[in-house]
Amino acid sequence: MFVDVTTEYKTLDLEIYDASGKRVKTESLLKGAKNIEVDVRYLAPGMYLLVPLKDGERKQAIKFIKK
Repeated sequence: MFVDVTTEYKTLDLEIYDASGKRVKTESLLKGAKNIEVDVRYLAPGMYLLVPLKDGERKQAIKFIKK
């Protein structure tokens, strides 16, 4: 899964939650990264929510389905 980051940030963390609301992955990214690839191969099939935290502030969540 790719995430496009088009704005500047000091810190960017990505949290992935399963359908029950349990956090299943957290990934911290390097400053200045633009196109980010998140490895979701280990996730079981189902619906997930990717929540970006830019400089500690929650941004709009992204729903995705892992087949």
